[in-house]
Amino acid sequence: MRIMVNPLRANRITFGAGAGSPYIENLDGGLSFYDPSVGSVDFQTLSNVNSPIVRRVSPVLQGADYTSIQDAIDSIGVGEKGVIYVYGGTYLESLTIRSNIDLVGLSAKIVSDGICIDIEDGNVTVQGFELIPGGVGQTRCISFVSTDSSHKLVYKNCTFYNAENAQSMAVYANKGSVYSYQNEYVGDNSDTQILNAERFNALELYMGALTLSNVANKSYVSANYIREVTLVDSALDMRSDYGSLSGDLNSTVQSNQLRGSATFANADRVTVDLDCPLEGFNYAVFSDNLSDHSTLVVQNRTATSFDLVATVPNAETVSWFLVIL
Repeated sequence: MRIMVNPLRANRITFGAGAGSPYIENLDGGLSFYDPSVGSVDFQTLSNVNSPIVRRVSPVLQGADYTSIQDAIDSIGVGEKGVIYVYGGTYLESLTIRSNIDLVGLSAKIVSDGICIDIEDGNVTVQGFELIPGGVGQTRCISFVSTDSSHKLVYKNCTFYNAENAQSMAVYANKGSVYSYQNEYVGDNSDTQILNAERFNALELYMGALTLSNVANKSYVSANYIREVTLVDSALDMRSDYGSLSGDLNSTVQSNQLRGSATFANADRVTVDLDCPLEGFNYAVFSDNLSDHSTLVVQNRTATSFDLVATVPNAETVSWFLVIL
């Protein structure tokens, strides 16, 4: 009769016949692996780096791990990857993140007396939150800092509320790379500042004031409308209508089109000042004539301003459309 040995109950399973062959060993209930090229490895100290730690947060603990978002964040160590699902409710917290986390809100609102989400040196995604910073001073919905420029911030499908504090802003980022998708900005103070960054890419409907300062690589922004754009030592490829556009001599706007409007205010001529250097580019400007809606065209301009002329002076506002040739 042949006796079969269950290998799972054996003290040692050897792979090979030689004296130095690799083996798995059971010592006092703990498994270890031995290979002559790497030595002994204790299985209890290993974790699957491809599987993130998952935490769940709810105002009512039932079915969740925590009632506090910050407690869930703190349970994920620096260098680890975590996904935190935040279920519906209002959380009166100011969050601090120093690790790699995907923060997913499911009808969740964060109300803070300062910065809603403060991130430093982490690869972080913030998705699906209503963010309401309170207090006084320079409060922010999201603050992101990368001390060595290697980190990434992604925020998408969030709503930024800044209607009550004139010094508040939606997003402040210093270094790293920033990506923004389909967010909503509520209030005139929903500004975005991207400083000393590697890049900024955005796909939005509407934005408040956008400032890019010392952004190393060209930024790409597509939006229906941006209230105000300011560039300092940065390059922007913009597909958007905008309220105002300004920049320094080291900045460029590269786009197939720019849009704006001009009000004649009972004059027969109005000058549109782009206030953002376009030297080196030829461009054509198209606009509606006030009296008969024929097309006014300003061709092959390289300066930073152009004149629109009205056939009959009045106070109408007309839109203009600029194409870089």
